[in-house]
Amino acid sequence: MLYLRRRRPQVLLALDTRANRIAVRAKRWFGERLDVWPSLRNALPKPDNDRHATRQLRTLRSIAEGCDGIIAISQGLADEFRSLTGADSAHVHVIHNPVVNDVLRAKLEASVSHPWLTANRQVPVVLTVARLEPQKDLKTLLRAIAVLNERCPCRLLVIGEGKEAAALASLAADLGVADQVDWLGFQINPYAYMKQADLFVLSSRSEGFGNVLVEALAAGVPVVSTRCPHGPLEILADGRYGALVPVGDWRALAAAMATTLAKPPSVEILRQRAEVFTMERCGARYMQVLGLQEAADGRER
Repeated sequence: MLYLRRRRPQVLLALDTRANRIAVRAKRWFGERLDVWPSLRNALPKPDNDRHATRQLRTLRSIAEGCDGIIAISQGLADEFRSLTGADSAHVHVIHNPVVNDVLRAKLEASVSHPWLTANRQVPVVLTVARLEPQKDLKTLLRAIAVLNERCPCRLLVIGEGKEAAALASLAADLGVADQVDWLGFQINPYAYMKQADLFVLSSRSEGFGNVLVEALAAGVPVVSTRCPHGPLEILADGRYGALVPVGDWRALAAAMATTLAKPPSVEILRQRAEVFTMERCGARYMQVLGLQEAADGRER
């Protein structure tokens, strides 16, 4: 609050749940002198009898009532928020994450060395980048890899760490695909692997948006994703830029992977789709929604 009193900004944009609560308190303090915009970036709680979920819903409703507007990073999140809180449609704005920028483009050009990623390889390589946590549902992906290997050989590279690492490695062994899966752990530049892979797969149960899908599109690699709430449906334009399958359905996932590997889409089309989510486009949308574009234009004159 001291910072706000000293600097007197026109707009306060909050970027996570805790910041949203603080921003609403700031609105009560400063009133019309400060426009407050909380943002929605993660899956929302489901209305049930769970006390924690009930508290979260109360918080969401207080946020909806105590701000000048809401920014959601996906249309699905915006729709769900309006359903849960009764917020007016005009009060909630969708601005997708600004994923593609010069830093990402440079990292995509980096080289990477892996014995499976040779130029003349005969076995396709599937890549996923995810925390090894239940939300990402890599168990479904491993089962899909096992089914796919019954039809045609393939390999899976997994970039990421998490509490399910041991259980997932054990499942891969039980499924008979331990030799077809390489666990790479944390990688400082996963994007170099993306550009070399034959297919990228997202198997999540839920997402706020799904930045990694945009990153894969920017790399020009074909993608397959679960139709999870929220983000993949919008990023892939309801399947136009990559197959979407039901959450948890490893047979459907394996079938979509096989189809995409057999007939991949144009690299250029995928990269063009990623350009919808650039820093420049999304930044301009923020300036417009927050009412800052006119002030910015005035400074440039």
